[in-house]
Amino acid sequence: MNWIDFLTEKSLYVKSVLASQRKMGIEKVHFRQLTPVLSRLLTNAPQEVKHFLHDEEYSPAQCFLNWLASIGEIIKTEKGY
Repeated sequence: MNWIDFLTEKSLYVKSVLASQRKMGIEKVHFRQLTPVLSRLLTNAPQEVKHFLHDEEYSPAQCFLNWLASIGEIIKTEKGY
């Protein structure tokens, strides 16, 4: 799997989790609910993804969520996504 497909697959996962939470009436999901599983999913990421999500301040999972919010794939609010 190339790195773009990898990011697309994980993006769909995050959006699916957020959509299922919304269906259950949960309006905001705190990043701490998403990052443990997302961190495990990103451990086998291609090297290009690891480089893309590398940051001194944030974990790769947090970088991924921030990136999704920055491109408009998910909406980041003050207290969740």
